[in-house]
Amino acid sequence: MGVLVEQMSAAADVADARGRASLILKLIEGAVANRAAATAEVQAAALLEENTALKARAEELERDNGVAAQHRRQEELERDNGVLKRGVATLHRRHEEAERAAAELKKKVAELAAANYALGVQARGADSCRFQVFRGPDVF
Repeated sequence: MGVLVEQMSAAADVADARGRASLILKLIEGAVANRAAATAEVQAAALLEENTALKARAEELERDNGVAAQHRRQEELERDNGVLKRGVATLHRRHEEAERAAAELKKKVAELAAANYALGVQARGADSCRFQVFRGPDVF
């Protein structure tokens, strides 16, 4: 401010004062422009740094999201695996029961076959005792 007053006091006439005022205004404009440019550079650097940090955070979140998706998928697979294991255990138990039932039925069939044979032998013996007719051999 003191420089402005000093320059205006030293002016010889109004035209000289205008020239000096114009020069001072240009100097002030240059100083303001330089200060604005410096501030803009600082802000641009801060924004660039913030942008880099945000990109890194976005990549980290994407990785975390991928890990979370894998974790959810693994939990689903483990749940499905448990269901399948229970199903296999049930089928195995049913298979063993069917094998036991089949063995029991085979045993019963064998017993019935033996009883049938015994009855057949007994019936043939009873028939041969009642009708003791001699028949010749069947020869053709």
